[in-house]
Amino acid sequence: TPLVHFYRANPDATAFDVARLKEALAKALVAFYPLAGRLDIDNEGRTEIICNNEGVLFVVACPRVVRIGDTGGDPNQCRLTQSLLPHTRPPPELTARHNPASGDDGGDGVSPLNNDRIEGRRRDLVTDDDEHAWLDDVHDGGGHDPCGARRQRHRHGQEPVDAAMVEVVHLGTAVHHDAVDGSCFFHFLQTWSTFSRDSDGAAVELPCHDRSLLRPRSPPVVDPGALSVLFPKVTFSKTSGPTATVAFTIFKDQVATLKRLCGGASTLCSVNALVWRRVCVARRLPPHVRVSLSFPANVRRSLRPPLPDRYFGNALFWLGTTSAARDVATESSLTSIARRIADAIARMDDEVVRSAIDYVELAETESRPLKGSMPETDLRITSWLGTDSL
Repeated sequence: TPLVHFYRANPDATAFDVARLKEALAKALVAFYPLAGRLDIDNEGRTEIICNNEGVLFVVACPRVVRIGDTGGDPNQCRLTQSLLPHTRPPPELTARHNPASGDDGGDGVSPLNNDRIEGRRRDLVTDDDEHAWLDDVHDGGGHDPCGARRQRHRHGQEPVDAAMVEVVHLGTAVHHDAVDGSCFFHFLQTWSTFSRDSDGAAVELPCHDRSLLRPRSPPVVDPGALSVLFPKVTFSKTSGPTATVAFTIFKDQVATLKRLCGGASTLCSVNALVWRRVCVARRLPPHVRVSLSFPANVRRSLRPPLPDRYFGNALFWLGTTSAARDVATESSLTSIARRIADAIARMDDEVVRSAIDYVELAETESRPLKGSMPETDLRITSWLGTDSL
């Protein structure tokens, strides 16, 4: 998952000192040591994390001219934003798994809940490996790339960045969802930030690495009733035409009005209800066709006992609801649509979560790659509401 943070000019020149950021990153990785490992596939075809202390890629880039407005409203389409994200090559085992030689463009994918495992031992990750620390000077090459076309690479430290001359700082990160979910990654970023600000005096909350808390039952048992709200599988087909990415902004007062129209439903239920209805209308689906809406749910508070607040791993699964297209597209009130979504969320309890874990354990692990497009009858929405972002 790529993520870019933008920071305006800061009179404190030490706030984005490269050496300070790198030292703080090394300290944060001691507690979050799986992030310094490598993804691999075990003998059973499941994703695992090898804690081998190989470290993370650390890059410093100096663009020619960058303004926050240069990124536009759509990060996915902006070449500047893409250039601010780290690029790594996955291991051949993962490449072979997700891009088989068969070239099949469709398939069913099982969405893992806790399908990854950590192997290896914890090591001291406070290292200074220049192989993972580069300084990229980006010069004006006369091309259309807003960062310039010609790039020269130097060892970190030979040409230090003058923090006093920096007007805008961009912090780009990328993490694989097989390793952690969004809550865990933001916890890591907050820890990194705290170490950078307070150094050795930083007061941080350590992550919990006990993966046995989400271990399948023995034997695994899936409650049939749970399958009505679980959406662990998704079917993809070959894309029939071009796709477009568009960003829509919903302002705070609009959200408040929408929530009133939905009978006082939560922001998540209200926005999902509106999007689901408008998508069904735009797709002009036959009235009798069954349509589905699914979204990821954080299960940390749903288990009994609950997971620790700082549990490190994946604690998400997909749940949702179905209905006839006519009921979603022609419903006189958004309240009933929002209520369908709220009812699915209310069903999320310890038994549903345990059934989801057991379902993943029983499911086929060697699934085909997720390529192409979802059926027009299906809609998946990912929300960052409630995530402890920076």
